[in-house]
Amino acid sequence: MKELEKNIQLLLQVFPMLTETEKELLLHNCHVVEFNQGETIFKEGTITSHIYFINHGLIKLVREHKNNRTIVLDIVPDAKFFGFVSLLGAKQYDVTAKAIEQSSILTIYFDAFKEIMLSNPQFTLQIMTVLSKQNLLIVNHLICISQKQLPGRVADVLLFFYKLYETTEFAFPIGRRELAEFAGTSKESFIRTLSEFKTDKIIDILDSRSIQIHSIEILEKLSIYG
Repeated sequence: MKELEKNIQLLLQVFPMLTETEKELLLHNCHVVEFNQGETIFKEGTITSHIYFINHGLIKLVREHKNNRTIVLDIVPDAKFFGFVSLLGAKQYDVTAKAIEQSSILTIYFDAFKEIMLSNPQFTLQIMTVLSKQNLLIVNHLICISQKQLPGRVADVLLFFYKLYETTEFAFPIGRRELAEFAGTSKESFIRTLSEFKTDKIIDILDSRSIQIHSIEILEKLSIYG
């Protein structure tokens, strides 16, 4: 139990308005599960039962189509919730969640989570705000990959990881194929666009996974006008 208490501290820091009774309810209705890189957390179409909170790690939410095409809808970092569809009345998950890297996930039984929401309006308001922001990000992402030209979509991916890691030099946590799925394009087109960015001195490709961004300003313009 002490180990579990330690693992919910990040959640309690994010939501300090929980009462002692609500903390106890949470403590007795959650588990910490470790997921290896590439492991599936839940699959699209399976029955909803839990809300998920990332203690540490990185998760991707994907939609898989019958033609073997996959779209990465979102990449979720530390201290974030995912798997919210049960709050909206859905009986099945509408996406697949996979661990991008070794991840520690707090799984919370939906009924207990709902009980806390019913008893604590301040907590509920914050959860609804989080849910609205996450849904808006996914909607905007889908609009971008359907309307922007390829350079703008690739710029969006680079800016996403720049903001995530807060540095202009970083290693992608996913491969080129998954990056292409995040940009809504093919692997070959994504690699070609990165090479064009390098030729234009917008970025430098350090190795198969790592890049350095030389001009955030140009990427932002490509994102806006792409």
